[in-house]
Amino acid sequence: MLLCARVQHEPKVGWKRRRKRLDHLAEITFRPGGSLSECLFAFVEVAIGSYCGYLILTTLNRWYAASKEMSEFVLRPAWIIFFMPPGMAFLGLVLLTSAVWSTVFVALSLFLIPVHSRFTGKQMTTQALWPMPERRHRYADIKSIALAFYYSPPGAQSRRGWSRERSLYLRFRDGSLWTTMNGLADATLEQREKLADFVSKRSGVPVEYPPLGDTSCRSSRSAH
Repeated sequence: MLLCARVQHEPKVGWKRRRKRLDHLAEITFRPGGSLSECLFAFVEVAIGSYCGYLILTTLNRWYAASKEMSEFVLRPAWIIFFMPPGMAFLGLVLLTSAVWSTVFVALSLFLIPVHSRFTGKQMTTQALWPMPERRHRYADIKSIALAFYYSPPGAQSRRGWSRERSLYLRFRDGSLWTTMNGLADATLEQREKLADFVSKRSGVPVEYPPLGDTSCRSSRSAH
């Protein structure tokens, strides 16, 4: 006699349970009167995930730039550019439960890894988002060098008005423009001044200091 045993397979509910938990977390986070501890827990999850993502991206970006040719100056994006995409990705996972939303920002985070600008004794090279190729510019192709103020329109993070410090603008003969103003090549004022002097010596083009309100140095398409 053959005895047949009925084997009951436990349903795969791992993702369903996680989705239910996230839906519940989003509900208690956004609804009035939600538990403060639960809201804080969601905030901590997003903050830790964002910071870990930021550390990973900045480390990979530094390694990528270091793997290239020896350079006199290497400028990388501002910290907020590496912090926001992971933050939005974790926000989608923890609160919005949107796989598409999170996937988009995870992909954007990976595309940001190679972004940097480097200056050697012969040329400058800019690397935009992956998989875009590098762009090289000879110093002989530089038309003008300017340390100029820029105007910021009103926004959530800043008030409108002219900047307190000068940004560096390199205009090339093909009409393209490279600048430290857009956050893709972050540098202190001292670094910008040293870089301007370095490029001026290599190109033979003097550094200009336009007065406040002069925006002529920005009337070109971006080189990034």
